[in-house]
Amino acid sequence: AYHHAKEVTCLDISEHAVLQIERNAKLNKLNNVKAVKADVFEQLRTYQLNQQKFDVVILDPPAFAKKVDDVKKAYQGYKDINLQALKIINDNGYLMSCSCSHYMTPALFLDMLMEASNDAKKITQMVEFRIQGKDHPALLGSDESLYLKCVVLRVKN
Repeated sequence: AYHHAKEVTCLDISEHAVLQIERNAKLNKLNNVKAVKADVFEQLRTYQLNQQKFDVVILDPPAFAKKVDDVKKAYQGYKDINLQALKIINDNGYLMSCSCSHYMTPALFLDMLMEASNDAKKITQMVEFRIQGKDHPALLGSDESLYLKCVVLRVKN
């Protein structure tokens, strides 16, 4: 919104988070921010049904895998949310997808994004891959310390 987006729509299932978004937008005089209380999985499908498209979609869900036994289910959850997001992005738009689960390794996360791209029949180019900042250094040999991942994809039809 700050960088001249025509409109920004924020989704969160938490009423508290939606109220915080609205409060922050008002404090920063951002009149083009809309906060919606919704289940993102359902809302992305609603956007598809309504043929609503976006130039940029940012996904930053809570950790889907909090223990190793959750990885398979989490993989499917991440894949579904990314697949649905890819379907509503305009040609040459961008998907920023994040994961804060250390059980979802960078390699697994990238595999999931590739599968979601293929299933959505989209050509995606990775333009950025980020991990947590210098204030959270990852220890070599300690996979659990490499928990934040963020990938920016350019999406082509």
